[in-house]
Order: sequence, then C-alpha cells, then structure tokens
Amino acid sequence: MVDGIEMEISFSGDLSEEQRRRLTEIANKCPVHRTLSSPIPIHTRLRA
Repeated sequence: MVDGIEMEISFSGDLSEEQRRRLTEIANKCPVHRTLSSPIPIHTRLRA
C-alpha cells in the first residue's frame, strides 16, 4: 500500500517569489496530481 508520494519541483531562471508561488500552484492542479491526491474507487467483479 502506498502511504505517500513526495514531489520535488525546481525552477531555473530569475523568477520572483510570486512567479514561483504561481507555478507551484499550477503544478498542484495538474491532472496527474489531482488523480493521485483524490480517492480512487476500486470495483472488483468476478469474471466467468
């Protein structure tokens, strides 16, 4: 069972603190991040 995922982000270039904050906010809203942080129902069925 997975009990956590660590994400590390780095930026290159001369970015302001506001730009870094906004890019981090965008990264937290990407489809992969949203999928991994939401509950995923698992439906099991018997195959005949």
